[in-house]
Amino acid sequence: MEENHSKNARDYISYESISLQSRLKWSLFIRLIIAILALISILAYQKALNFFPPRLITAYAALVFACFINILYLISIRLRLLRLDRLALIQIAVDILIETLIIYLTGGIRNSIFIYLYFASIVAAAMLISARGSFLFASLASVFLSAITITYFLATHFEKSLPLLPADYVSSVTSELRFILPYLLFFALALHLVAFLAGRLSIELGHERILKDEILQEMTSGLIVVDNKGKIVFYNNQFKDLLGLPDEEILRKGNVGEILSDNQYDILKEALLKNISLRGEITISSKDKTSYIEFVTSNLKSGKDKPRGTIALLNDVTPNREMIEVSQRAKRWQSLSEMGTSIAHEIRNPLASIKSAAQELQVDAKLAADDKKLLNIITKESTRLNQIITEFLDFTRERPVALHECNINEVIDEVCVLLERKEFERKVKIEKDIKGNIKCKADAEQLKQVLLNLGINAFESGTNKVVFRMYQSRSQYNEAGVIIEVEDFGKGIESKEADKIFDPFFTTKPKGVGMGLAIARKIIQLHKGKIYFESIPFKGTKFTIWLPSA
Repeated sequence: MEENHSKNARDYISYESISLQSRLKWSLFIRLIIAILALISILAYQKALNFFPPRLITAYAALVFACFINILYLISIRLRLLRLDRLALIQIAVDILIETLIIYLTGGIRNSIFIYLYFASIVAAAMLISARGSFLFASLASVFLSAITITYFLATHFEKSLPLLPADYVSSVTSELRFILPYLLFFALALHLVAFLAGRLSIELGHERILKDEILQEMTSGLIVVDNKGKIVFYNNQFKDLLGLPDEEILRKGNVGEILSDNQYDILKEALLKNISLRGEITISSKDKTSYIEFVTSNLKSGKDKPRGTIALLNDVTPNREMIEVSQRAKRWQSLSEMGTSIAHEIRNPLASIKSAAQELQVDAKLAADDKKLLNIITKESTRLNQIITEFLDFTRERPVALHECNINEVIDEVCVLLERKEFERKVKIEKDIKGNIKCKADAEQLKQVLLNLGINAFESGTNKVVFRMYQSRSQYNEAGVIIEVEDFGKGIESKEADKIFDPFFTTKPKGVGMGLAIARKIIQLHKGKIYFESIPFKGTKFTIWLPSA
């Protein structure tokens, strides 16, 4: 649960950064327009005066610097040199400082038309940072404006000059303190009122955005929206998860043509870039798996029916495909099983007659030695063929499992005794590592058959030792259970054979039938348990059985 919460938090922060990035870009565009308009107003004022006062040259330079710093901000956003929230904070702070300098150079609170730039910065602070941040910058602007006003007043009162300003200019713009203070107070209140209103608007828009994001992010379908130029306007978590795309790549590239550059996305990419309404499917192949993604694209149109973008919904249909394949495989297997059972019964009767006839002929003393040898082969092969048919019928027959409380220690002891009595090509040591006297609900005879099959396979693997282990353990679903392990140190299983070892009639032994592991898996499944293995070629194999506890 905690992992889900942390993932949702990370996803929300990620998408907040996308929204903040978009707002930062818009603010840079607006501040560039404001800076250009301010430059035009200074040039118009200079033309009216027919000369360019030094103080205006400095103000002009400050505005040019503001335009230049815009480029630095864009580079920082593009290359992600700073966190976006820090960049927004730096941007507003620098704007307030530049505006303060321009107001200082153009006559202070009574004469400068640029004092209204503070309002733009305060609104930007509410939209980019927070309502509290907007209030903070409104207070900072009020302090700076008060400092300019007091500086002007003191310079006039003591007949001092100010940096970058001629003395006659300072005395010409300064009014009496009783007129300046009410104006200053009014303007400070106006700044804080704008901060309050902009903050409330930002909070309301934020709530609406969060609600929208939560709805879209929690969709089980992948969602992506692009504009007419292929630029990504919005995407949700499921989209990037389905296509395996990291957030960093989407943020860095931003264009659907660049992000979906791989050939496997061609049909989806074309539909998004060309505003085509389409239903289709793409196949995504990776090292681990192959996924099938179904998508539907639709046009987004303006009021005049002009296309202004494309929206696509994506769904993972891989489980449906797998379910259909499993169902079809099960039907085919059932048909083959029924046909095989029928054929097996038909073969068994004449096979018994052939074996009986061969045995009758073997007792005839007049037969030559070669003929007796051939009859002996017929008898042995008939016996082996009958064993294959018996094991096949055992596999296809739905034998009920008689579950009762079973002592697993006793079952393992009996299997070890049977293995020790069987004749093998080499002497093999049996070890038991059993922790406690463990019981579970099982069919003792069928479980003994499973362990005997695993033991025989282990003995025939070329090992010099077989280990039986047993201990209590829980499943991945926290169910109490018993683990039984059968481990050998023989030749192991090759990786190309690993997927086939539980298949009926698959064997690597010269005289093997290939039904032992298939029957073992079926018996364990009927016990509602699991069987799996680990193997390293030329080092050994370990089969693990998990059974639910009693």
